[in-house]
Amino acid sequence: MMENLYSTDSHLKLEDIIEFLPDATLAIDSERRVVIWNKAIVEMTGISAEQMIGKGGYAYAVPFYGEALPLLIDLVLQQDEAPVNRYAKFSREGDNLLAEVFCPALYNNTGAWVLVKASALHDNDGNVIGVIESIRDITDRKRSENALRQSEERFKATFEQAAVGIVHATLDGRFMKANRKFCEIVGYSQEELHDMTFMDITYEHDLHSDMTNMTKLLEGSINYFSMEKRYLKKDGDIVWVNLTVSAINQIEGDLTYVMGVVEDVTNRIKAEEMVKASEYSMRRLFEESSDAILILEDNKIINCNKASLELFKYDSKESIIGKSPWNLSPLKQPEGTISKELAIELINSTHKNGYAKFEWFHLRSDNALILVEVMLTSIQLNGKDVLHALCRDIGERKKMEQNLAYLSYHDQLTGLYNRRYYEEELVRLGTEDNLPLSIIMGDVNGLKHINDHYGHHSGDELLKKSAAIIQKACRGYDMVARLGGDEFIILLPKTSEADTKKIIDRIKELSSKEKVEDIEISISFGYTCKNSIEEDMNDLFKIAENHMYRNKASLLKEVRG
Repeated sequence: MMENLYSTDSHLKLEDIIEFLPDATLAIDSERRVVIWNKAIVEMTGISAEQMIGKGGYAYAVPFYGEALPLLIDLVLQQDEAPVNRYAKFSREGDNLLAEVFCPALYNNTGAWVLVKASALHDNDGNVIGVIESIRDITDRKRSENALRQSEERFKATFEQAAVGIVHATLDGRFMKANRKFCEIVGYSQEELHDMTFMDITYEHDLHSDMTNMTKLLEGSINYFSMEKRYLKKDGDIVWVNLTVSAINQIEGDLTYVMGVVEDVTNRIKAEEMVKASEYSMRRLFEESSDAILILEDNKIINCNKASLELFKYDSKESIIGKSPWNLSPLKQPEGTISKELAIELINSTHKNGYAKFEWFHLRSDNALILVEVMLTSIQLNGKDVLHALCRDIGERKKMEQNLAYLSYHDQLTGLYNRRYYEEELVRLGTEDNLPLSIIMGDVNGLKHINDHYGHHSGDELLKKSAAIIQKACRGYDMVARLGGDEFIILLPKTSEADTKKIIDRIKELSSKEKVEDIEISISFGYTCKNSIEEDMNDLFKIAENHMYRNKASLLKEVRG
């Protein structure tokens, strides 16, 4: 069968490319015997090619599921749809299949989520002679999605300005509140949604799964659920969304409702449905890869694919071929290493060890820096030792990780640190080296009055101005955090009570010069100082808090008097 898989006009051998593809790849003939078992699938399953080549009887399923049973690859050769139920996502376009599934037996029974693509292999007469299947580990992506959902449960995002749809609904599914993005996704106004339920706009075939998940959520057997589903827009169009739903307990009144976070994934779904995996041609695999691929010989680029032109912003292959990797890089990498020296070191190491994976800053033709993940593999091409470099832009992923890290320690309204950061910083600063350690508690006066008489936007302005004043009055190494509502806290390492009082006076002086709605900003303070390592910070916190409340009560009495 393999001789039918060669492309006569290709400069690369199909066997070499398949063997060193980053995705795990296998192929079976029409008798369901394994004919291809590449290096990546050996690493994924721990089963060598020698152990698997020639095996039939669904033996290739055992490393994935722990038992012999039909896989996606077998559905190409038959119309039996029974195995489809195993897959979380499944689509078919002729002989081409695409699915996502959890494989419990992978990595010594640890299990992993994988993206699977299966396509028929044809001879020159169009007859099906086998099937090829590629398998990509997407566990990290699934974990990232989980981390994002958990982050959304812990921290409030700005409701109306969110880039995703956010909706609150009663336990029976009636919409309580929806943000601008959600209204845009479904085509209904907030007023129209108020008289509707999520069942009214859910596509009929998705309603059962939605209701099943909701029942589990309300019964308490799950804390949240996530699914891809379809909505019927007001104009009759169908929109695909990724929906994450959580049960929310509101402390005041113990009211329970559900919150849904909705992302429009219609474009992605349509793109996935339009993808046609045709991997029997080596040239197609190389040219149509979504990742940039470079072929290196003697430290020079001798070939590249179309994705490379997009990644590096060049108009033609001739602009890239002939260059060395460091010609597409800044003089130095961010840590200070000269790019050429480090690139040569990595190239030599890959020739010796066969494979290397690392992050690298490249320089585009427009002089913009891009962060890429490079998977460098040593392969044989036309009898010569060359390097196959797969380059993937990871800039957006890094930004998302950085944004999540920032949100986990900062208050979104004021930009100050939040309670979580304060509690961790309290442990770090609570050492003898930082004594005396002073604590200042602050409570913004008049917030309720401004909210009631001028609106919450003015209340938010009061809090932001107060935060800026406190930050300005403190020193660079002081820790300022918003605990919540109108309360702030300041940790002052190596600061005596006298110096603490000066900082409070400085805040009050700056406050007297600022107004919101013609009302002078006023903040009540309480403070104390830890002079001994034996003193308990919780006790000191209560002392500062009580001091603050006494000052606030005294100020209120003066105003009324």
